[in-house]
Amino acid sequence: MLISSFTTAIKSLAAPARVLGFLLLVLTLSRIVLIGWFWDRVAPTGGTGFILLQGIRFDLVLMGMLLGPALLAAPWLSGRKFGVSALRFYLLAVTLYVMWVELGTIPYIDQYDARPNYIYVEYLKYPREIFSMLMASYGLLMVLIAVITVASGLFAWRLSRSAKQTTPGHRFFGALFLMPILVVMIFAMIRSTTDHHPVNPSTVAFTTDSMVNQLALNSPYTLIYAIYEQNRDSRTGNANYGKMNDADVLRIVTEKAGLTDVVEQRIVNHQVVVLLGVITRMHLVTPVEVADVCVGFAGEDAQQAGLASAVEAEHEQSLALAEVEADVFEDRWPAVALAQPCRRDDGVAALRRRRESDVHRLR
Repeated sequence: MLISSFTTAIKSLAAPARVLGFLLLVLTLSRIVLIGWFWDRVAPTGGTGFILLQGIRFDLVLMGMLLGPALLAAPWLSGRKFGVSALRFYLLAVTLYVMWVELGTIPYIDQYDARPNYIYVEYLKYPREIFSMLMASYGLLMVLIAVITVASGLFAWRLSRSAKQTTPGHRFFGALFLMPILVVMIFAMIRSTTDHHPVNPSTVAFTTDSMVNQLALNSPYTLIYAIYEQNRDSRTGNANYGKMNDADVLRIVTEKAGLTDVVEQRIVNHQVVVLLGVITRMHLVTPVEVADVCVGFAGEDAQQAGLASAVEAEHEQSLALAEVEADVFEDRWPAVALAQPCRRDDGVAALRRRRESDVHRLR
């Protein structure tokens, strides 16, 4: 009686086990395709075997995470009308998720040189824009991915039919006896190590090329891990950074990049452009005279210095003088003033009041 019950409980695992085998095969084939696609970067590392072996390891991690609940539920749900439907729809959802994310890896790597990460999640806020962009850049590929994903879902649905064929009765004690075995197996699949910490993306870091390292992972796993990491950091505060003013940020970045002289010259050029623009709009000098000053300041390379067309009359735009003066004379980043134009009528009125004030002071 107990043996029969245990045998029936094991048979109830057929549906999730078949889907698990199918997804493992798909993930392995996808990894082989990616290795071939990026062979020029994989070959110098000599890590093809490592990528394939570690890939199977992380595919099992993913299967433990996604299909573990189905394996635990199958002995109790198989053979029961509502339970079978719930189990099959769950297996269908897992298949669609794995197929869609994994098959979309190549265009994602093409854009970000990495497997799907949290940027993938953030872009879901703009589905219309993202869909139009993907169709414009990868139209045929996206259609092919969608077709294969749907076909895989239908195939997984057929694979899960065995859940209906399991006898519902006489398996309580078998299922109860099977639970500890399944829990240990799923725990081992997810943890995949006896070390203090479970495996994570750093486990497969064997080269300085981050993208090649990630080929040993799979995209559904990297996406789940990115969401987990983001939520963990937001709770613990590890993602919060200290405050630093813009000037210090600019100084540190330019020093480390060896661009200090270039950036400083660029700032000076912008400040001169703003100052000359103010002088021109106050009608203290003509645009032609200002252009001569620009050539004298920047030499014949005025175009490269960003000064050549700074004060052309046809591009004249009124600025809020108070902000311009603050940015120029208090040595702040002048782009703020340039990005804050006021309405033309207000600008003209401000200039008129400024000129009247200057004339009054001269008298």
